[in-house]
Amino acid sequence: MGDRTRSGDPLAGSSVKVAITVIGVCAVVLFCASWSGNEIVRWITVGLTAVSTALLWIVPRAAAPLYAAALLVSGYTVVTTQVSPELSDRILGIDVQGPLQQAGWLLLIALILFTAVNRPVPLAWPALSVVIALLLGWGWSELMVRSAAGKGVEHTTASAKPTATVANWTRRLPKGLYGSGVLVPGRNVAVELRDRSERSTSADQGLFVTDASTGAPLWQYSLTEQFHFTQVMVDPEAGILFARIRRAALFFDLMTGELRHRLDLAELQRDSTFVFVREAGENRPPIRIGSVALLNASKPGVSDDAVYALDVRTRTWREVVRGANAECADHWVRGPGAVTYFVRNACADATVEVIRLDGLAQASRTKVPVRPDDRRCQGARPCRLFGIAALDDGVVLHTSDSGERESQGLIWLRADGSVGARLSIGDYAQLIPLRELDNSRSRVVVSGEGFGQQVLEFRDGALTRGDAKIRGSFLGTANGVLYLGERNVLRALDVRAFEPRGADATIDCAPRYATVADGRVLISCDPAVSGDISLVALPAR
Repeated sequence: MGDRTRSGDPLAGSSVKVAITVIGVCAVVLFCASWSGNEIVRWITVGLTAVSTALLWIVPRAAAPLYAAALLVSGYTVVTTQVSPELSDRILGIDVQGPLQQAGWLLLIALILFTAVNRPVPLAWPALSVVIALLLGWGWSELMVRSAAGKGVEHTTASAKPTATVANWTRRLPKGLYGSGVLVPGRNVAVELRDRSERSTSADQGLFVTDASTGAPLWQYSLTEQFHFTQVMVDPEAGILFARIRRAALFFDLMTGELRHRLDLAELQRDSTFVFVREAGENRPPIRIGSVALLNASKPGVSDDAVYALDVRTRTWREVVRGANAECADHWVRGPGAVTYFVRNACADATVEVIRLDGLAQASRTKVPVRPDDRRCQGARPCRLFGIAALDDGVVLHTSDSGERESQGLIWLRADGSVGARLSIGDYAQLIPLRELDNSRSRVVVSGEGFGQQVLEFRDGALTRGDAKIRGSFLGTANGVLYLGERNVLRALDVRAFEPRGADATIDCAPRYATVADGRVLISCDPAVSGDISLVALPAR
């Protein structure tokens, strides 16, 4: 030991130099593998660290000052939390310093200590320093990610449980906010989505889960900046609420609000913009009930889009179909049990493609022409799909052209993919699905100019017809009940006799749609003035 001290080289042992050199190389590799921040600072840090490591073998005493310089140059970038202007990046922890970057910076401290001390370093210390740096770097990075994710978000969890009473309540939102909501079957909660107009500065927007009995808040994930939830789905059986802000997919515990998982949708397809596949029909709430979410992934400037099905329980996915569908739209509708139908309205070749999914597994795939004569639709209008109704035995498609003059059409596509029937239903037609008291789905109400109003039943491979007389706009359906709206009135009809179930309920807003669960009906309204009545809860009929 005395010889090493007199020579002026405390690292005279080659084995010690090799160990410290390995640490320096590790720091360089970590900085090259992971960096968030200024790229010039990154490569200056890499250069100083590499030169310092080489000087260990030439001028050992010059290594420590250069390591210190690298530490100071990179210090601000590494120590401070980088906050992305994009909220989804912050939630996912993207562009926030990763554990490898933090570990590399901590190794610089170890290198300064090992090269500056005036005595040999035990060989076990360098190896231990790498392990400690990686562990501390991981913990440090996690704290930074959580800090960044909290910027622009107000997240509270539930401190109470929903009650069991059935009472009337009304949600009045501040000016500049508008909202909608759905009841979750079997959970006694309502999920509300509140958004704001572009001119509003209110922070009271985002996702809110409330007591369905009273409207009292249980938990919230509200956004304090000008961002929006672009997709929300609730799986009542699993108690999962799936919500998406652009590429950030969030999985919450429905009842407590605990954020269970985050998923970067770039794992499905990189460098893509994600848009939800719309549920069929106009009067549909923006919050869906189900366990499979459908997403369209598109790359800017590239026409090779893809549609993915995401299982919100397992967070697994599969590609459903590839190829852009720019001219017309894609739709989905939930069928019985775990069945989901994806429907592509391909205007380019006047066809409709229906893919039946059982969970994530493809059960059938069928492509049929919109017109029975396989020709393009009349005039300059494309062959469009207006609506879809899911049945126990397949789906009913409401199309823009039946092949007859000025008449829209219906196509019954059975569950096995065969065409069961085609009908001409006149112009300006409307399709209303019905649910029986036992939750079976085999009937729809169809009304059209020149067709009248009829009940069509698709059962046992056959189509039967009956008369129907209903008045009002379709709001929603429950087992055995059909809900209609007319001006400021909510009307409930029995789905068999089409007779009123109780007196009409007067509400102080124009109803858009209604959901029913656990003895309650929740009506989402268009207020007379923005920021007035948004939700009205009443006992179900």
